Amino acid sequence: MDHCDQHAPGQAPAANLVERTVSPRPGLEQSAAELVVLSFADDDLAAFAAASRAADGLPRLHLANLRDLVDPHAREPLIATTLAQARGILIRLGGGLPWPDAVARVAAMAAAKGIALAIVPGDGQVDPQCDAASNLPPSTLRRLKALCDKPGPDSARAALVQLALASGLRAAPLTHATLPPSIAPTPTHSEAAS
Repeated sequence: MDHCDQHAPGQAPAANLVERTVSPRPGLEQSAAELVVLSFADDDLAAFAAASRAADGLPRLHLANLRDLVDPHAREPLIATTLAQARGILIRLGGGLPWPDAVARVAAMAAAKGIALAIVPGDGQVDPQCDAASNLPPSTLRRLKALCDKPGPDSARAALVQLALASGLRAAPLTHATLPPSIAPTPTHSEAAS
């Protein structure tokens, strides 16, 4: 499922299962957290919520639907109240930069306040525009993208740890032993021999 409006018949949308600290409606309370993740995909938001609830040692997390950033009435409260108080922001796009004015506004605010900003495409491609709008090193962006491309709370937790560390926050590190096989790095020949 790539769109928030899609869900299985008879089930509530995943976003309803996600405890969010931000409302999708302008004028309602927006609260701050150290890390903020924005995505259109319910599956992304649900995975990050599950990862945050299941893991100790992660900074406070705020989840928001990207519609909040695109809607001009919701954008300014989201940027001024929630994003401006964060230490790290992860935006997962469907691909490319469809709203350059909104992304430019967030990028300028992140640069001015020293907030780590990662904009990663969700279409399986590396996007130079997303890289340019982000303020993290390409290696960190690739790691975040690879983790976000793998579904589930284990990958989401690893992405939150990566974002926290890139933001200068403390997070319980993941070790090879605590990573599920689907996201654990494969040892090199020299590592396996030792």
